[in-house]
Amino acid sequence: LSKMMVVEGELIMKHTGEEASFFLVKNNEEGEEIERSDAVEMTIDHSKAVGAYPLFPVQLPERTVFSVQIDSPEEIYVQQAESEEVLETLGAMLAEHDPIKTVMAAPFLGQPVLAVFDSALYRATVLEVVSGSKCKVRFVDYANYCVVNEVYVITPEQVAHPPQAIRCSLDQFTLAPSKTVPEATAKLTTLLNTKEITIIESDT
Repeated sequence: LSKMMVVEGELIMKHTGEEASFFLVKNNEEGEEIERSDAVEMTIDHSKAVGAYPLFPVQLPERTVFSVQIDSPEEIYVQQAESEEVLETLGAMLAEHDPIKTVMAAPFLGQPVLAVFDSALYRATVLEVVSGSKCKVRFVDYANYCVVNEVYVITPEQVAHPPQAIRCSLDQFTLAPSKTVPEATAKLTTLLNTKEITIIESDT
């Protein structure tokens, strides 16, 4: 980590390959150094790691996709045509896991979890921790989001598939002076709903 503003006692998240870990920061000679922009050296206290979890793998969309959720012109979620088969596999896996799901007591922002929507279990990521296990989550395979009273532990096998809802955006989008973002989003939803979309350019 470089040029990161941290203070002693702060909880930070570090991405290490396919996993994210949480550490407390302390100011001493041990652990891994973090450079702050004001040149004060801090360290990660590896002896006080408070948790780690696997991350969803990244998947870039193929050229032909379908929109499933449009939050704004800069935040459009799409699915690929072949997602249907993957979603069926995931659905069967999660239905089998539902009776033995375990409540996550202390979820973190950005953490992959399982959550219930309309009586079924789905993969999700934490957008906001409201209190305890109550969180605002986004369902990573469909892109819709809501607040749930509980989130559940996700297994490595359940994380292995990339999210089937892939985030995209309109390149060089400029809002007309007479329009609002909600108006533009509504118009875009009307134009793209259930239509086949061709991806011109993709980037990591």
